[in-house]
Formats: sequence, C-alpha cells, structure tokens
Amino acid sequence: METQITIEEKDVGKRLDVFLTERDGSISRSAIQKVIKHDLVQLNGRPAKSPHEALRVGDLITFSDEALTANDAPFVLLPRPDIKFEIIYEDDDLIVINKPSGLLVHATVRNEQDTLANALLAHYPPIEKIGESPERPGIMHRLDKDASGLMVVAKTNQAYESLKKSFQTHDVEKEYAVLAIGRPPHDEGTIDLPIGRSTSERRMAARSQPIEGDRPAVTHYSVEEYLPG
Repeated sequence: METQITIEEKDVGKRLDVFLTERDGSISRSAIQKVIKHDLVQLNGRPAKSPHEALRVGDLITFSDEALTANDAPFVLLPRPDIKFEIIYEDDDLIVINKPSGLLVHATVRNEQDTLANALLAHYPPIEKIGESPERPGIMHRLDKDASGLMVVAKTNQAYESLKKSFQTHDVEKEYAVLAIGRPPHDEGTIDLPIGRSTSERRMAARSQPIEGDRPAVTHYSVEEYLPG
C-alpha cells in the first residue's frame, strides 16, 4: 500500500529519517535509511536525496509500507558457492575480481541472496567481518548489475581502511569501455559536470545545473572506434 504524508508546521526542520521513524516506532531508523538510500521514498515527486534531508511545510512524502517493513529484519548474508566469478589477483590483503555482466554486486532493499557478495563469502568466509555493511563485506566500490569489469575487495579491515582512503582521495583511477549512441563533437575531450540522482529515474545522471547534494565528477574520454550504422 502506498502512503502519502504532507508535512505540517510542527514537523518543519526534522530529518526525513527521523520523521519516518517517529511516525512508526516499530520500524528502525536503519531500515528507513536503507529504503531512502535505495530511492524508495519520494519527496515532492522525486527520490529523496538523503535520509538527512530537512523537511519543510507542504513537503509531500510518498512511500510503500511494504518497502519499509520488509527491510527491518537483520540481514544475514548466505554463502553461494554456485555463483562463479573470475579472480584476477589475490593476496593476503585483497582480491581483484572480474565481475560478469548480469550479477548484482550486493543485496538491495529486496535482500537478494544471489549476488557477488554471496559468492565472495563462499570463497573467503572471514570476509563476513570486513567493512561497514553486512550486505557488502569487503567490497570497496560498485558496478551496476549490467556492467562487467574489475572490482577490488578487501580481505582485512586494515586493507579496507587503506583502500577506502585511496578511493576517497581519488588516488584510484577508473577506466570504462562503453558503447554509445551518436557521435561526440570531438574524438577526445573532458566532461566536467556534477552527478546526482535523476529527478525522473532511479539512477545517477549528469546535470548542467547542479542542485544540492550533487557530487563533482570529471570524465576524460577518447573514442576508440566508430561502428558502421
């Protein structure tokens, strides 16, 4: 069932996650935060950018009651040795794997048990204690389900913290090979536009006019090949 709530004067300034937790004390704030982060709570017709958004008079909150209650139980990751992935490199501290297309990296609000995280747990059970989230132990970054490519996974908490810092300071460079429709104006160039949640779709998008919560992003591109057609 879908619920809609219009914010009144008495709730102005409250954080979105705090408001929803107070509304239904039977659901934990962590469950509500998880649902918000997966774009299942809308604020004024768009996915809420953050659990920390401050509410204003007249704000319209829309969500599914089922989405909230389904994510309140503690998540337990199960090993899945039947899910295969290619190991490119491994030592005592980390694993570099080649994620195949079609494989989800970690569970979302639906608490899936057919993800890369399940396969990693089967390969190296101690990874269960690594990192900050039971859904994605040791996983340092994410690739979309339909994308394939290299991913770095930490095997120790020391490696996790070191790699986390490297990603935060942009010491790690990422390269992507993509198939695009149309022709860019130049064979090489730089796209310097902030990215944020799309206001119309549940995905990240570049914006020429940034809004609050967007993150800076710089992409250098070069055309490798033009295909006929």
